[in-house]
Amino acid sequence: MSDDVKVKIGADTQQVKESVAALQSDMNSRFAHINSTLKEFSAKTSESMTKASESMREHFEKMHESAEGFVQSMAKIKNFFALLGEVAVAGYAGEKLLDMAKEAGEYGDQIERASKKTGIATDELQGLKYAAAMSDVSFQSLQMGLARLSRSMMSAQEGSKQAEQAFAAIGVQANELKSIKVEDVLARMADTFSQTQDGAAKTAIAMQLFGRAGAEMIPMLDKGAGNLRELTAEAQRLGLVLDEGAISQSVEFADTMKRLHAQTKMLGVRIGEFLIPAIQAISNAMSNALTPGTALNGVLKFIGATVEALVSEFRAFYDVIQLLADSLVGTIITAFRAANKAMHFDFS
Repeated sequence: MSDDVKVKIGADTQQVKESVAALQSDMNSRFAHINSTLKEFSAKTSESMTKASESMREHFEKMHESAEGFVQSMAKIKNFFALLGEVAVAGYAGEKLLDMAKEAGEYGDQIERASKKTGIATDELQGLKYAAAMSDVSFQSLQMGLARLSRSMMSAQEGSKQAEQAFAAIGVQANELKSIKVEDVLARMADTFSQTQDGAAKTAIAMQLFGRAGAEMIPMLDKGAGNLRELTAEAQRLGLVLDEGAISQSVEFADTMKRLHAQTKMLGVRIGEFLIPAIQAISNAMSNALTPGTALNGVLKFIGATVEALVSEFRAFYDVIQLLADSLVGTIITAFRAANKAMHFDFS
C-alpha cells in the first residue's frame, strides 16, 4: 500500500472519529436536556399534584360543611312542616268541633221552634221525629202535619162542622179535644188508620186534618199507635233525644251564632263604609286623568304614536331584508346556472 493511500485512510478515519464524537456529544447534550426537562416536569407535576390535592381537600371540607348545613336545613324544614301539619290538624279538628257545635245548636233550635208550632213537648217531638224517619216521612212534613192538626183541633172546638166530622171519623169527639193532647190525637188517629183500608176516604181525612202533609204521613200512621210508642221509646234508648236543658243550651248557642253572623256581616259593611271615600277619590282622579285634553291623555297619545312609528320602521326594515334576500337568491341561481353551462361546455 502506498503512502498516499495510508494518508488518505488515516484522514478518513480521523474524520469518522470526529463525526462520531460530535454525534455523541450532541446526543449527550440532547439527553441532558431531556433529563432536565423531565426533572422540571416532574417538579412541576409534583407541585401541581400537591396543589390539586390541597385544593381537593379544601373542596371536600367545604362539601362536608355544605352537607352538614344542608342536613341542618332539612331538619329545620322537617320541623317546620311537622309544626305546620300539627297546626293544620289542630285547625281541622277545631273546625270539625265547631261544625259539630253548630249542628247541635241548629238541631236544638229546630226542635224548639217545632215544639212551639205544634204544641208538643220537645222530648216527645224528638221521638216522633225518629218514628217518622223510620217510615220515610220528613221532619218538615211531620212539623207541617202536626201544626195543621193543632189548628184543626182548635177549629173543631170553635164549632167547625167540617173539622168535627173529620175527627169523628177517627173516633174523636169535639168535646174531647179540650182535654186531650196533640200527640194523643195522633195516636188515636194511628190506631184508626191501622185498621182502615187504604183509599180515597182515608187520604181525604188525612189531608183534612194534616193539610198537604196528610198523604205523606199515612205510612207512619198505618203502623198504629203501638208502633209509635215503641219507636219513641227506642229513640230514648238510643240516645237520640235531648233533654230540656240540652235543648235550651243548643238554642242559646244557635242564637249566639246568629248574632255573631250578623255582626260579622255588618263589620264588612262598616269597613266598606270607611273605604268608600278613599276609593271614590281614586276613582275621580282616574276619571279626570282619562278625560280628553289632560296630561295623561297626551302621554297615551304619544305612546300610541311611538308604537305606530316603530311598526312602520319595522315594516320598512322587513322590506329591505326581503329585497336583499331576493337579490341573494337570484345571484345564487345565476351562479348555479353558469356553473352548469360550464360543466356541459355550453358557452352560448
